[in-house]
Amino acid sequence: MSARSGWRICTASWTHAIEEVRTSFGKSYPMMIGGQAVKAAGEFDDRSPIDTRILLGKFQQRKSRGRSAGDRRRQIGIPKLERPTMARTRDAAQEKVADGIRAHRWELSALMGYEAGKNRLECVGDVEESADLIEILLQPDRAA
Repeated sequence: MSARSGWRICTASWTHAIEEVRTSFGKSYPMMIGGQAVKAAGEFDDRSPIDTRILLGKFQQRKSRGRSAGDRRRQIGIPKLERPTMARTRDAAQEKVADGIRAHRWELSALMGYEAGKNRLECVGDVEESADLIEILLQPDRAA
């Protein structure tokens, strides 16, 4: 594949992703705690720095940090895991996150462009580096 055809594929993927992510703008998003959607008493608007008329979304406004992680875990029924199980579970979850980032690189890059006001190349690079970082951090655990 030539550099020119590779660039065309990237541009087409980016353009398609922009069209897709625009459909999600302006929606209200809950907090996700223990896999459950949780609504707070208030929300805040998140607007794009490239054009403040663009409402990216409405997000939950958390007021206090009152309870501990253990209290929240008990409230939603997440069992306390032993250390080896917890590490394996965490590593598997992190691998899924890295794979998910790569699978949705174009959509995440397009969102980053609107959210941070970065150019295309920076956005794609930052998204790929995020997945790379997760995989690099998992390497010492795999060697042990």
